[in-house]
Amino acid sequence: MGAWTELRLNVQNLGDAAVEADVVLRMPAARARAGESSGGTCVGSVGTVDCHISLTGGATGSLAVPAQWNGPGRRTIDALARLVSSPPTASDAQTSSTVSVYLLALRGLRTSPSPARAGRRLVAIATLVRSDTSSPLRARSLRCLAAIAVVPRGPQLSFLRGKPNRRGAHLTCSWLLPSDARGRIARMLVLADTHAGGMVTKYPFWKPVH
Repeated sequence: MGAWTELRLNVQNLGDAAVEADVVLRMPAARARAGESSGGTCVGSVGTVDCHISLTGGATGSLAVPAQWNGPGRRTIDALARLVSSPPTASDAQTSSTVSVYLLALRGLRTSPSPARAGRRLVAIATLVRSDTSSPLRARSLRCLAAIAVVPRGPQLSFLRGKPNRRGAHLTCSWLLPSDARGRIARMLVLADTHAGGMVTKYPFWKPVH
């Protein structure tokens, strides 16, 4: 969810003559960048995209449309191709495909030492997973941020940038807590994603510093 995904549809002309065809893509809970489509001319942005494609006799055309899903869950994409002729010389062609749209989540967070100690490193370990299946996902990027505050939701007194380490889906962040952080709150934020242009998952937590 949140990532731009390329939807690709192959349309084959089974006849010998060149044809012009209109293709309609219905994508619930999605928006599209029709102007960036390839293989045809497309218009539309939310829910439905209308495309026009030209095919020579016996040729197969590949139509690609960038789409972004605005909610998790299983989504059915319907496609219909219709010849542009009057009267039509062939029946409409239809197909459907189902995709699973998911969020990113960080699971199994562990911190060490516990409780956090001033003047020492606080290490957090978690796994990046799919929200729908809990299957591990390889992280493309990882950022580790932190702030020292007097109370959990109070203004920050200092800012820390932690050291990230990625090993596939297993993520590690470590922060060196300043010696003057004793008796205060360390607010941590772990940010990870799977590919450029995708949704970044945010995992906030806080620890009292002893």
